[in-house]
Amino acid sequence: MPTYYPIDETAARRAKEMSSFYDYKPGSATASYRQEVDKAAAIAEAQKSRVDPMYHEKIDRLLDTYARKLAENLNHGYAIAARCPSVFIVGPANFPVRKKEKQNRADDANIREWQEIQGILAGLKNLSHRFVHKNRANRKSGAQSFCEGDDVRMDMVLLTAEESAGSTNSRLHFIHNQ
Repeated sequence: MPTYYPIDETAARRAKEMSSFYDYKPGSATASYRQEVDKAAAIAEAQKSRVDPMYHEKIDRLLDTYARKLAENLNHGYAIAARCPSVFIVGPANFPVRKKEKQNRADDANIREWQEIQGILAGLKNLSHRFVHKNRANRKSGAQSFCEGDDVRMDMVLLTAEESAGSTNSRLHFIHNQ
């Protein structure tokens, strides 16, 4: 069960009123946030079944970070949207153009932050490509045998799929300290 962080419904209602003539449905911002976190939780559970149990805690931390940062970003976005009304709401006479420009710059920065948060979700989706799969965790590869005789200490073996088009080959990447 994921951890849900609070969504400011008052700010969400004010943001809706500043940009639309339609009424705000109480609880809709929280419901939308929870739906996104639930999707991320489903992805996390699917990844847990594909990777070694030693990575489950990392997956849980990624999910919690995603949920926390998403809530912060949404709340900040609602606060930004409530700063200045839409020209369609107040009309063109005496419209605060400079204030709206400042709001648009803040909104652009908030959108970039949201895109970075979506990168956390993308990382969660791609974990099985980065970590050793459960069924391969106990196998010893030839490269591992080769490294055992040297003074190289292997910290982690990462399994990644090649990104080239049409290729289904996998490569082992070794991170080691010398």
